Amino acid sequence: RHPWHAAIMMPTLAATATFLLVAPHYFLNHLSVTAFFTTPIINNMAPSTSTTISAEDPHLWLEDVLGEKQLTWVEEQNKKCIDYVGDPKETECYKRIKAILDSKDKIPHAYRIGNDTDSQYYNFWQDANHVQGIWRRTTLESYKSKDPQWTTVLDLDALPPPTTDTAKTWVWHGSTLLDEGPKSQWDRALIRLSPGGSDADTCREFDLKSETFVDPEEQRGFALPHPAKTRIAYRSRDEVLVGTDFGNDGSTLTESGYPRVVKS
Repeated sequence: RHPWHAAIMMPTLAATATFLLVAPHYFLNHLSVTAFFTTPIINNMAPSTSTTISAEDPHLWLEDVLGEKQLTWVEEQNKKCIDYVGDPKETECYKRIKAILDSKDKIPHAYRIGNDTDSQYYNFWQDANHVQGIWRRTTLESYKSKDPQWTTVLDLDALPPPTTDTAKTWVWHGSTLLDEGPKSQWDRALIRLSPGGSDADTCREFDLKSETFVDPEEQRGFALPHPAKTRIAYRSRDEVLVGTDFGNDGSTLTESGYPRVVKS
């Protein structure tokens, strides 16, 4: 279970409403489950008396999504839901959907990186053998064949696990290429990985030729190692544009916690 899978409190939708069904989250972790409850089904939802609760918002204490008490509370609510409706992983519907998502017969959507003469077609792929996924490439000729031959560029399952909070796996948040125009070398990308699958992610520069991360110290590669709701893009080979919580005081963020100020 991913650390940000806190049960979400919702207002009563109808007098007879007591809960919303458990939802399996395949794309983050095949067997991850989140319990979504409405207010009536939850008894004793308040934390211990040692936790301060806002008089205006009794659920404010859940904002600390990685807190020990909050995660314990989530486990308790998930158990209540599963005890009530059963384990969704045991249903035929869940097994059928999972089999479809794990199937190797899926069409691999690919996009081109490179110039016409040396371009490669990239695809991010997940299946039963690559739970967190692999970033891979092939040629156009191979992609058009019945059995494309892929070369793995980056294997998320093989990366050292995150060292922050309780996350144990990396979740792919995408890549941003260095585009220098018609004569671009297409040799650099900014890779965004999230610890555990939260909105916050990290970023490291990646060398598409050597297929390795660019060391931030020895090779002066760009890196944002601390998870945050950050936005980053190339301005040039030696400069990036960054939107984040500058100053760590929230003054450069929107009310939703996303950056509203960009600096280079």
